[in-house]
Amino acid sequence: MRLLEQALALTGIGDGVRLRIETDVVPGAGLGGSASAAVAALAALGASVGADLDADALVREAVCVERDGLCLACGSQDQAFAVHGGLLDLRFDERGVTSRAAVAAPPELRRALEAGMMLVDTGRRRVSSDVLGRARFSEVATAELVAAAGDVVRGLEAGSLPEVLAGMRRS
Repeated sequence: MRLLEQALALTGIGDGVRLRIETDVVPGAGLGGSASAAVAALAALGASVGADLDADALVREAVCVERDGLCLACGSQDQAFAVHGGLLDLRFDERGVTSRAAVAAPPELRRALEAGMMLVDTGRRRVSSDVLGRARFSEVATAELVAAAGDVVRGLEAGSLPEVLAGMRRS
């Protein structure tokens, strides 16, 4: 509920709106549920007053709801995926997403990934702000994660499942 209150506060809309978000995603599941809820709330509120937010502004405002309004230490990748969807190559600095590019993976690779992946709820909750608050990232570890992500993107673009999996195993 606090998220919806923060979205209302950010937009300045106070009267004549009823907002409700329903989801089967359990808070802390690590699936970007709060980012998706923030994006949905802001998009609905904007549409209710005829505002036409561009996609990048919607990402920024959703991040603001979580970081400034809810005081969560969070990234901005979940909001970017919630707004833009699909396979994305995101680049970051300490402020958040600096560039975004759609990744064009061939349909046969997408089908192979869909057929071979399974989402499992371990029952263990991981609120991103808690995880980030405990994390200590060395420059070496960060560089390795960035390199692994680059390998995955190159594998996706090349249509090579072995390259995608090799990049995933690096991280």
